[in-house]
Amino acid sequence: MFKLFDEIKNVLESIRDNSQTKKYFSLNDELLRSKVDEDARKHDPELISSLFNNQKCKDSFFEEISANNGKISVFLKDKFCQIINNHSFLPDSYTAFENKIGLTVNGNYLSRNNDVVLSFPHKDCVLEGGQTKEDQKRDEVFFNEVLAKDEISTMLEPKCFINAKRYDKDHLNGEDITEFKDNDNLVIKGNNLIALSSILPRYEQKVKLIYIDPPYNTGNDSFHYNDSFNHSAWLIFMKNRLELARQLLKEDGVICIQCDDNEQAYLKVLCDEIFGRDNFINNISVNMSNMSNTKVTHAILGKRFPKLKEYILVFTVDKNQAKFNIPKLVKDKWDKEYNKIIPDWTKELNIKYENDKLSNDDIKNLKYESLSDYIKTKNIKNEDQFKIDNAYRIFATKPNESLLNKAKKYQISSNENALCLIDNKLIIKNFNTDTETARIELLNAETKSTVYLGDNWVDITTTGGIAQEGNVVLKKGKKPEKLIERLIYMASNVNDIVMDFHLGSGTTCAVAHKMGRKYIGIEQMDYIEDLAVTRLKNVINGDQTGISKSVNWQGGGSFVYCELAKYNQVLIDKIKEFKTEEELNKIYSDLKSKDGIKTNIDPSILNQENSSFEKLSITDKKKVLISIIDKNTLYYNYSEIDDVKTQISDTDKAFSKSFYGD
Repeated sequence: MFKLFDEIKNVLESIRDNSQTKKYFSLNDELLRSKVDEDARKHDPELISSLFNNQKCKDSFFEEISANNGKISVFLKDKFCQIINNHSFLPDSYTAFENKIGLTVNGNYLSRNNDVVLSFPHKDCVLEGGQTKEDQKRDEVFFNEVLAKDEISTMLEPKCFINAKRYDKDHLNGEDITEFKDNDNLVIKGNNLIALSSILPRYEQKVKLIYIDPPYNTGNDSFHYNDSFNHSAWLIFMKNRLELARQLLKEDGVICIQCDDNEQAYLKVLCDEIFGRDNFINNISVNMSNMSNTKVTHAILGKRFPKLKEYILVFTVDKNQAKFNIPKLVKDKWDKEYNKIIPDWTKELNIKYENDKLSNDDIKNLKYESLSDYIKTKNIKNEDQFKIDNAYRIFATKPNESLLNKAKKYQISSNENALCLIDNKLIIKNFNTDTETARIELLNAETKSTVYLGDNWVDITTTGGIAQEGNVVLKKGKKPEKLIERLIYMASNVNDIVMDFHLGSGTTCAVAHKMGRKYIGIEQMDYIEDLAVTRLKNVINGDQTGISKSVNWQGGGSFVYCELAKYNQVLIDKIKEFKTEEELNKIYSDLKSKDGIKTNIDPSILNQENSSFEKLSITDKKKVLISIIDKNTLYYNYSEIDDVKTQISDTDKAFSKSFYGD
């Protein structure tokens, strides 16, 4: 791997004083960091020109800006000095920070500053995060944004897609395709960081809502990266992906990130930096657990309060442009005054009524009846839930003297249980004129007996059939469809694009499908086909679990499934499956020849270590082989799709070119 520090060292070694002695090295050949730092800050001409004449150093430490007479290059001395002075702290990661987590500004911790910035080891790095199994443990390279600029650019280049299929009612087993259409829903299998960067050219600033439920980094979940820096690894893992997510969101786009106490405070500050503190909307508390035996034990032992809640951090790209549909809930106690129901009243009429657009033509054939009689006649078992679900067509009557006088003047009267409008207000036609308080005007239960939902959601439960939703089972972390429905309703409209790049069992895409939204789902775990794809096929086939009944879901629609085209990842997968020494020795021999396989080690070194490798156990051989394979080339770059060595089929090439608009 190219390391910029080695390039800097070569430049510094070339600079000599008058006696032709290395200017920036001691007699023991140790770098004189303080001398380099001093000359850089003084803009020493010889040092500056030497760095400028080296292309790698020029790209990293000089910024070209426009001037009246053309363009000039400005030396970024602070960036250069940061590398010189901090390399010794974390040589393996090339990070510019000490191995300490805290709130800092310009390197000074909070105790010495009034401003606050979240600082952590590897903050200036990129973590690929290529885990594909929940129990898989990975120690990965942290690519520094300055020192590994080439590697990061290569890693984040758009990739080729393979195995593209379209699923619909006529093709529930998938139909091979070569074309991607603008109105297609999309599900991708592959590393979510690389997938996000791959779809960026097509979807930049087009996504309305992103919901993610990432690993919580509790020690018991699927986040297993680098034990030495687990907390900071999680933060950089999130930072890399959230930066791309922000680019995908529209100006009025919204992101909702679910988490728990373990990382919530740090995640909030990280999002403040990425999305802007002014664009923070809410930190929603959601009741996501019940009082289990373990939680009760914690309380009995006096260890802590039972942990029942999780959080959803809500940010937008531009708070001034974002607008939310805040849901309403029926008040805790039903008002018995709301005792009339109009059986044929529809939600569409209710919406028009709220907007004062209802006409007498709309309601002339509508009749009302007693709510209690209706419930008995229809043999409705769950009366309370029925009232909540049907509040839009339930009403109360109240006296309205001015309307009563107009009704008499217009001679509106009837013995029928029928309705009409006066001054855009709904009245009953058989009002009682014999009393001073004639009950005449109808008040809607939904608009009069509901309250706006706040940021403490205690009405959503993780029990009651969630395990069976979508007819797929995810043992840990499955979210209720009702929760995702609320978020999608809150932050998007029909045909908007909803995205989830920690797709899991596919809840987000399944709910978006039922609610008429377009969607993008990304999942790198191997279970994607068993869970998310299977679930979406069930949705197309008319799945009636989750929110299906409340949205009257009848099935239909389609989605496209594809995979990032693996390169070195194919070899890594094979190594994990191999069971004999002969198979592993063959791979080792191929690596030495570097025939079509990219490694991060010189083949000559492998030849020297041949005897040592042969003595290893099968388990240790696997570890060695996986460690020397270049993790930066796990997938085929789209820019290389027409290379004769690229093992991509013509069908997959056609689909990839269609996706990228070539």
